[in-house]
Parts: sequence; C-alpha cells; structure tokens
Amino acid sequence: MTLIISSFNNYNFIELNSVMTMNQTKKIYLLMILIIIVRLFTVMFIDKIPCMEDMYYEEGQNFFAGNKICVSLSPFYSVIVYVFTTLFGSLKVASVIIYVIGSSAIVFYLSKIALLLFNEHIAVITIVIALFFPNLTVAVAGYSHSVVLGNAFEFAALFYFICFFKYRELRYVFVGSVLAVITIAIRPETIFVISAFLVITISSILIFKERDNYLLFLKAFGIYLGIIILFVFAHQQFVSNKSLPNNHPGIFTDDTYSYFTFTDTYSIIFAQGIDHQVGVEKSIPYIGTPEQNDFKISKAILKNPKQFLSNVSYMCKELLKIFAHPLFIPFFYYFFIGIMLFNNSDKLQLYKYAISILTLLLALHLVPLVIFHVEIRYMQQLCLLSILLIAFNLSLLQGKTYKISMSAILVFTFIIYAVYLIANREMASLCG
Repeated sequence: MTLIISSFNNYNFIELNSVMTMNQTKKIYLLMILIIIVRLFTVMFIDKIPCMEDMYYEEGQNFFAGNKICVSLSPFYSVIVYVFTTLFGSLKVASVIIYVIGSSAIVFYLSKIALLLFNEHIAVITIVIALFFPNLTVAVAGYSHSVVLGNAFEFAALFYFICFFKYRELRYVFVGSVLAVITIAIRPETIFVISAFLVITISSILIFKERDNYLLFLKAFGIYLGIIILFVFAHQQFVSNKSLPNNHPGIFTDDTYSYFTFTDTYSIIFAQGIDHQVGVEKSIPYIGTPEQNDFKISKAILKNPKQFLSNVSYMCKELLKIFAHPLFIPFFYYFFIGIMLFNNSDKLQLYKYAISILTLLLALHLVPLVIFHVEIRYMQQLCLLSILLIAFNLSLLQGKTYKISMSAILVFTFIIYAVYLIANREMASLCG
C-alpha cells in the first residue's frame, strides 16, 4: 500500500503516453486475429456445451415466458444465453459465440490496458503470452463462459476507469460505470473489487497528489455510485418479482444460491469436495442452519467470526497450492515475474505506478476467493493481471535473452495448452 500511495505522488500518465507506430498497430491487429482463431479452434475442438449453460438457458426461457422461478443464477447472463440460442437456433452455437467474443475481448482490453499503463511493446508481448495461455482457453472453454464474459466486461470497465485517471475526462467514468454494471450483473462479486478499486485510487489521489482537484474526483465517484445504486435497486426489484413465493430473494439472485456457495467452503474443508448438501450439513455445528441465518452470509459470518477466519486461512493455503497449477500459471512464468525484483533500472521506476495499480487489483481480487472458495476458473482475473506483470518483466530483457525467453514461453505454453485441450475433448463431461 505504501508503494501505491507514493506512486500516486510521482507518476504522470501524460509523460508516458506513447504513440503506436504503424508497424506495431499492424502487428497487434494480426495477433488479435490469431487470438480469435485460437479461441474458435479451442471451443470447437473441445466440442462440449458448458455444464450450467442449459440451466442458464432454462432460466432465461422462464423469464421470457413470464414464469415465476427461483432466480438462482445470473439473470442477465441467462437472458444472453436464451437470446443467443433463440437467434442461432442452437445452445452449442450460442455457447461458442459467447466464448469466442468474450475471451477475445479479454485479450483486446488486456492489451489496451498494457498500452495505457506501459507502452506498445508490452502490449504486443501481452497478446503473444495470451495466445496459448491455458487459463484463457482450455480451463474455461466449454466450462464456465459466464466467467469469461464477466471478465471481458470487467477489464473493459477497468480500462475506461484508468483512462479517466490519465485524461481526467468524466465521460470515461460514465462508460466504465455502465460496463461495470454489466460485469456485476454477470458476476455479482465484482461489485466489491471495482468499488474498492475506485475508492482507494481516488482517495489516494485526493490525499497525496491533487488536493485542489477534489471536485472532479468527487463527481467521478458520484457518477459511478449513482449508476450502481440505480442498478442495484432495479436488479433487486427484478429478482423479488421473478422469485417464487417463500424464497429468499436477494440483490442479485436468490440468497439460497449464494449461501450454498458460501457453505461449499465447509464441504471442501471437511469432505474434500464441493457439494451443496454436504456443505450445509458440515456448516451447521459452526454457524447454525441456513434458516436460522435467513440465508444471509453476513449473519453466518457474525455467528462465528473465529471459524470464518479459520476458513479464510484454509483458502489462503489452497491458493498457494493452485498457484503452482499449470492451468493457472505454468511454473516457468514465475521466473519472469521475479525479474523486476532484481532490476533497478530507470524503466522500473518509470512504471512503478502501473505496477502499483496491478498489485492493488491482484489484492482486491483475492478477497472474494477467500470469502467463498478457490477454483481455477474464479482465479482468471489473477491470471490476466499476472500476464501484464509477466509482459512487463519480459520487456526488461534484451537481445538474445529476450528472444530465447519468448520462444521458450511460446513452445512450452503451447505444449501445456495442447495436452489439456486433448484431455478436455476426451472427457465425457466437463463438469467433474
């Protein structure tokens, strides 16, 4: 946090603004076309519909039919799945389109953030690294497309918020806020990440850098807060009206679903697996029954704060285990993350604000994971932010060392990608 605060004091976005050459622009366009081809090939080769896609479709179908149901999944994503399936006449085709658009958009905005925070060279490296990065393709393709689409909108929103910090124009906040609303509608847990990111960054700038410019930043946060409040109110009304009687309608979905997701932690700890029923049974001695807590996570936490902290500690250990998993980040990438720790070049000092932003986002994305539970698909944001850090570190290398490193990364990452791609194709189901 000290690094983040001090960076706001000394960093000037405008000084680092770089104009892309025609050659670099062409290279990025060609790489993005290749990204789309790889994503399309991945999901077509696996040739399976995501586990919960049919459930999303059914929920969306009920919405359009006017049926009252238990709103247990993201209503917005359910509508997307239903509309796309209706338009294209096939759930599988709809699934392919959602994945290809979402996963390609992720890389596009990831490169835009790299260009904004760093320079065009690092933007190119970012796209190259993301080409066969397993977490972006194999681990999620055909498995959890709501995560992919939600992350696409989140990184688009973050891009426009960072644009605001660079150009000081409120229109970027408005666009970012609208994209943030879509993100939250698909993945509700991101409301904490995005809101905390804006609070910390704006507060830091006001306190340590631009005290005289407080009105602009207050307007910016006011725009975001106003849009979020309107969205939350409208969404809660929708869930309440669409939910079956005697259920527990929350803000984003029926509270029973989020509560069971929370108690899955107990299933993981005490039964070594994820099972809603087992999770509830194992949690009762510690936090009571779901009915006693009115299916509210906050009540369950306050019922036994000590056990909650114990669960968080356990999830932190789980994170450390998965950090070594090849579907999160292949181990050889960590060597490149470490380069900046032993580099005292001017380049590192020049971009310390960018590193601080990425570090802050990494920390914020860890919070929902340890509150609920750790899965690779839910760690994709960490994977994406790590790609930016890896790209920056690779840019610190020069000459033969750089060329050999990039070649080795591409070859070994492709091998991992290919192995999991074939394995997923041969699996009877992607749900296990």
